[in-house]
Amino acid sequence: MKLSIYLAGWSEEMEYRKISKENYGNKIDFLDPMTIAHLEVIEKIGIDHYDTYIVRRDKKMIDLCDILVAYIRIGATYGTLFEIAYADSKSIPVYVIDPTEGMEVSNNAWLRFHCTKRFPSIKDCFEYILPHENKQ
Repeated sequence: MKLSIYLAGWSEEMEYRKISKENYGNKIDFLDPMTIAHLEVIEKIGIDHYDTYIVRRDKKMIDLCDILVAYIRIGATYGTLFEIAYADSKSIPVYVIDPTEGMEVSNNAWLRFHCTKRFPSIKDCFEYILPHENKQ
């Protein structure tokens, strides 16, 4: 059985999602909330219910994952921070990728408290996860 990883991070961080899937998709099942066509959802349920839909959907996806990986190159959005805290509250390991100089963006007591480990690159993160967390 493949490891299941939820890809958290700002919705505009599509390159990190692409790199993760291309390089590790053969060994990991990725749960990526950005694969949903958001405009179609808004048209179907209406803008008034959209926020509730997004939060509930993301929580369900996090509940299904073995690990949450958050990419925070430019800082963590409210959504990403809540996803990290939610996963941590469910005892789901949280790995943060912070490619900034000295991992400065993730050098915050609250963030460090709620994450399992921090990494300076996508490669470092997944090269650590595969031998340490893989359930195969």
